[in-house]
Amino acid sequence: MRIVKLSIILVTLLFCPAFSQTTYNVTDLGVLDGYDSSWAGSINNSSQVLGVSKKAAGGAKSVFLWDSEGMTGLSSLQVDDTVEYDINGSGQVAGTSEAQACLYEDGSVTKLGTLGGGLSKAFGINDNIQIVGQSETSSSNIHAFLYESGGMTGLGTLGGNNSRARGINNSGYVVGGAQNDSGDLRAFVYNGTTMSGLGTLGGDSSEAFAINDDGQIVGDSKYSSFYSHAFFYDNGTMTDLGTFGGPESRALDINGSSQIVGWANIASWDDRAFLYEDGELLNLNDLIDGSYSDWILEQAYSINDSGQIVGRGVSPSGDQRAFLLSPVPEPATVSLLGLGTLIYLRRRKSSGKQN
Repeated sequence: MRIVKLSIILVTLLFCPAFSQTTYNVTDLGVLDGYDSSWAGSINNSSQVLGVSKKAAGGAKSVFLWDSEGMTGLSSLQVDDTVEYDINGSGQVAGTSEAQACLYEDGSVTKLGTLGGGLSKAFGINDNIQIVGQSETSSSNIHAFLYESGGMTGLGTLGGNNSRARGINNSGYVVGGAQNDSGDLRAFVYNGTTMSGLGTLGGDSSEAFAINDDGQIVGDSKYSSFYSHAFFYDNGTMTDLGTFGGPESRALDINGSSQIVGWANIASWDDRAFLYEDGELLNLNDLIDGSYSDWILEQAYSINDSGQIVGRGVSPSGDQRAFLLSPVPEPATVSLLGLGTLIYLRRRKSSGKQN
């Protein structure tokens, strides 16, 4: 009878669900000297962060690189919005300089050229120094491009005039948005030879922003005539990630563990940073350590394979600040299965029964 009871205990412990959920510490990345606000748009697996500082007077912006040594301004790069730059695992940056897409590394800028027009922008870079973005063509249309081995290749469209590439994985698969023959924007994936549309959530447009090395894709899509929701695309299926009660959301990055980050409206239309994992949309404001509860995390832009997240929030001082979220290590504990086994062995020893 004792053995039966102990067996039941072991089975119960084996299938007992986890009781803890990851929480995060918040790091205020600050601002460049002379600037008033900041946001962070990309983080690599070495915890290097790329972001932007902005001046209140005149609205001037400057790209920064943040690491364990602090924040450094990259004045040779220019930025228009929060997603128009990227950093790979070696600290190489895809960006824009003097109205052309460029590669920034070791303090120097290499311009990538155009597809025949005058302007281009780089949005994404992988660990193989393949860079994607958009460029004017000789006909003044804008086309997605892939830059590799010193040359820029246009990726075309889905039948319309314009396209842009937003992200690339280490296998060289490219994602972005392209117009179809009706002029509607559609999320696409380019596999090295062919551009394929991913469809929508029911509305007339969509765009993809990131792809991980497993080929999983995130972005946003209209689900009605007016509003868009974040989506997760995997194995031919586009999943609507929903919101926190408001009308809109957007997914901006995905890591190798299929963790997705972005932002979603609450009922008042205000943005809140989210983490989507295991089929659940989580408000990152509910996951930060209690000592950082005065923060408001508005938008999450990037996540690395260690689960570190960067984005834009409002600090306790009321200023807009770039933030870095770092998972809080869980305390070392004896596993439930190991604990059950230990109890079982001790009871066998106390009863005089040995193996």
